[in-house]
Amino acid sequence: MLILVVVLVRLSGVVSALGDIKCSTENDTGVLTCNGFVPEVIPLNISEVRIENAAGTVIRKEMFNDLTWTVVTRLTIMSKLYVVGDSVTLDSECFKHLTSLSELRIQGAFMLVVDMMAFSGLNYLRLLEVVDCNTDQRLIDALANSANSPLCDVIRLKHIDGNIVHIDHTAMRRKIKILDLSDSVFMSYNLSQLRADDVALQTLNLSGTDFVQRDRCVQPQQTVGAMPNLTTLDLSRAYSLKGTYQERLCSFLDIERHAFFLNIVYTIEPDGLLVLVSNTRTLFVDRMCNNKELNVENGGSVSFVSNVNIKSKLKEVYARYNNMKTCNISLNLTLLNDLELLDLSNYRNEFVNPKAISTLTKLKVLNLSSNKLHKMLENHRTLFASLLNTFTELTIIRLASNGFYDIPINMFVNNHNLVELDLSFNKLTDMSFETKHLSQLRILDMRGNTFKTLSDQAIVSLSNVPAVMVDMRDNHFKCSECSDMTDVERILSVNARLLESSTLQCTTGTEGSKEYKRLDLDRLNSIRNMCKSMKLKKDLTLYGSIFSTATFTVIVLVICILRRRNKVNLRRQKMMANLELLANDATDIKFAALLIYSSADEVFVDDSIYVPLNQTLQQLTGINRNLIATGDRNFRCGGILLNEFLRCLNESLVVLVFLSYDYCRSQFCCNELEKAFQLQKPIILMMKDKVDAELMPPILRQLFNTYVRVLWKLENGQYQLQGTWHDVGSSILEM
Repeated sequence: MLILVVVLVRLSGVVSALGDIKCSTENDTGVLTCNGFVPEVIPLNISEVRIENAAGTVIRKEMFNDLTWTVVTRLTIMSKLYVVGDSVTLDSECFKHLTSLSELRIQGAFMLVVDMMAFSGLNYLRLLEVVDCNTDQRLIDALANSANSPLCDVIRLKHIDGNIVHIDHTAMRRKIKILDLSDSVFMSYNLSQLRADDVALQTLNLSGTDFVQRDRCVQPQQTVGAMPNLTTLDLSRAYSLKGTYQERLCSFLDIERHAFFLNIVYTIEPDGLLVLVSNTRTLFVDRMCNNKELNVENGGSVSFVSNVNIKSKLKEVYARYNNMKTCNISLNLTLLNDLELLDLSNYRNEFVNPKAISTLTKLKVLNLSSNKLHKMLENHRTLFASLLNTFTELTIIRLASNGFYDIPINMFVNNHNLVELDLSFNKLTDMSFETKHLSQLRILDMRGNTFKTLSDQAIVSLSNVPAVMVDMRDNHFKCSECSDMTDVERILSVNARLLESSTLQCTTGTEGSKEYKRLDLDRLNSIRNMCKSMKLKKDLTLYGSIFSTATFTVIVLVICILRRRNKVNLRRQKMMANLELLANDATDIKFAALLIYSSADEVFVDDSIYVPLNQTLQQLTGINRNLIATGDRNFRCGGILLNEFLRCLNESLVVLVFLSYDYCRSQFCCNELEKAFQLQKPIILMMKDKVDAELMPPILRQLFNTYVRVLWKLENGQYQLQGTWHDVGSSILEM
C-alpha cells in the first residue's frame, strides 16, 4: 500500500512538471519531445528526449537533477536552423547527471557556445553529433580536453561553420573510432606533433571539408607513421582550389586542354599526410573537381611511380558521380595492384579505353552502372567487347542502367570466376552473350529490361549455367493474348531458376489500359482457358459460316437449276408453239426466218447459208417445204418492195441479217432492218468478215454490241461456220 502511494505521488509530480510544458510522447517508441523547454521530470519508460526550439537556452546541470533523467540514454537538442542571433550554450558539467547517456546530438544552433568542461561526466557517451551549427574554438578545446571530455567512439561535426576554429594534434589524440568532419569549414590544422600510434581512428570522413587558411596548415612529419586502424577514408567533393592537391589532380585530368600530356610519368612524393593514411583499405573520392565535365581524349599514356618503396593497401575505391564523359587514355596503376573493388558508377561516361583500367588485374568487383556506355558499344563495339578481358579474378560485374540494346557474345569470355552479373535496367531483349564458361555464376540480374519472352538463345544460355538464379522482374512480359501463351510457357519452364519468381508480373490489356498480373501457373491456365474459349467461338463461327455458305450455295444452285429448267421448258414450249404455227397452213406464219442481205453477198448466202440452214430447219420441224424466205424467192412479181418485205416479215418467225460492208452501205438494207426492229421481230446477225462498227446505223450498232452473232472463220481458204447448223436452227425455232 505504501509503495502504491509513493508511485502515485511520483506520477503526480511528473504531471505537475509537464502540465505547463508542451511535451508529447510518440506511441510505443520511448521518445519524449518537448518544445522549447527542458522538463524537470521524465515520465516512466522514456529513454530518449528531444528538446526542440532550444534557441537562447543555456543548458545547465540543474536542469537534469531529477533521478528520472538518469535512465535517459539519448538526448537531442535542436535549435531553429540558422536563425540569426539564436544561440545554445552548454554550461560547465551541464550533462553531469545524465549518467546513462550514450548518444548526444546538437543540431541547428546559429551559435553554439561550449564550456571547456561541458562534456565532463559523460562516461558512457559513445556518440556525439553536432550538425548545422556555427561554433568557435571552444568546441574543439572541450573535445581535446583529455581529462574531462568523453571517450566517444563516434564524433560527427557535420556542416559546421568554424572558420575561426583551428584543429591540432590534441583533437586527434582520442580513442575515437569514427570522425566525421564532412561539409564543414575550419580555419586551419597543425598535425606536426601527431603520432600515428596515438590515433585509434578507423573511419575518417573529410568529404566536402575545407580549410580557409591553407597556408597556415601544418602537415605531419614524414616519420609520423601510418594510423594502424584506419580502414576507411572519404575525400569526396574535394574542391579544386589553386595550389591544392585537388587542383593539381583536376587540372591533370582535364587533359584535353593540354595536348602536350601525351605520354607522361607522374612521380608520387609521399608526404606526412599520405604516410598517415597509407593503411587505408577503402577510399571514397565521389563528386571531385566541382562536378565539371572532364574529357580525356588524346589517347596518351600516364604512369604513376614513386622514388620510394610505396605499396598501397587500398582494396576498395569508390569514385562515383565524377562526370568524366570520355576517358581515352592508357594508365599504369600498378601502385594500386592490390585493388579489389572499383566503383565508377554514375560517371556519365560514354567511352573508357580498356587500357585505362587494365593494370588493375586483381579486381574482384567492378561497378560501371548508371553510365552511357551504350554509345561506346554502338560506336566502338570491338573495344567495348574487350573492356573486361584482363580481369580474370572478377566475381561481381555491374553494368546496370547503361542503355545497352545487346551485349557482345564474348563480353565475359575471360571472367571465369564471375559469381554475380548485373545487367539490370538496360534495354536488352535477349541474352546474346556466351555463358558456357561462367561455371561459377550464381546471380544474373536482368531486371527492368525489355524482354518480352525468353528466346531459344536465352534458354540455352541458362542451361549452360545450371546453378544460376535470374532476376527477370520489371520486364515487358505480355500475357493477354493467345499468341502470348508460348512465351509464358517458356518463362515458367525455368521458373525454378528465377529469383523472386512469385513476384514476377506480366501485362494485360492495351497500351492505354495496362493491367499487371502475376505470371504464374494460374495465369497460364487462365490464358489456356481463354484460348480454348476463343477457339471454340472461332470454330463455331467458322462452322456457322461454312454451314451458312453451304446453305446459301445449295439454295443458289437450286434456284439456278430451276431457272435453267424453266428456261429450257420455255424454249421447248416456244419451239413447240412455233412448230405448230409452221405446220398449220391456216396461220399466217409460213417461214421460220426471213433472210435479208446485200445483193453483193448473194452467192455466199445461197451456197453457204440458205441451202444448209433450210435443210436443217426441215429436219428439225419435219416440214418438207422451204422454211427460209428471201426477196429473190418469195417477193411477188409486180408487188411493191416495201409491201412485199413487210408481208414476208410478218410470215416469218425471226429475221436473219447477213452483215457485211456492202450491207452497211445499202440504204435499202438498212431501211429493211429498221422496219424489222420497229415490228419487234427477233433479229439474228450473221457475218463472215470484220465490219467497221462506225459504218453501221445506230440500230444495227446496238444489235451488234448486244446480241450473239453467227460467225464464219476463214480456214485454209474457205469459210467455216463456228458452231453447227443444228444449233442455229434450234435457236431460230426457240425465239
